[in-house]
Amino acid sequence: MRHGRFLKAGADIGFDVTGIDVDTTTTDYITRKYGFRTVTGLLGPKTFPQGRFDVTVLSHVIEHLQEPSELLAVIHKTLSQTAVCDVHAQL
Repeated sequence: MRHGRFLKAGADIGFDVTGIDVDTTTTDYITRKYGFRTVTGLLGPKTFPQGRFDVTVLSHVIEHLQEPSELLAVIHKTLSQTAVCDVHAQL
């Protein structure tokens, strides 16, 4: 999450942001510094309700997964009908 800067940019233009990261240090820092909602851990089928998000960004996550299709299926369920999923990966 680059220590919340991307979330801050989204919030600054009007998005209601939530961050998720496996690192407690990162999520605690973002919550303390910006006051944003964060989740520490892995995204699972019950982490967020269906249709919750209009935008989802994966930044350098997908290339670390053995089964990226499983994560993408979970993300798909959290997206609204008009949502965008932006994936950044280093190949």
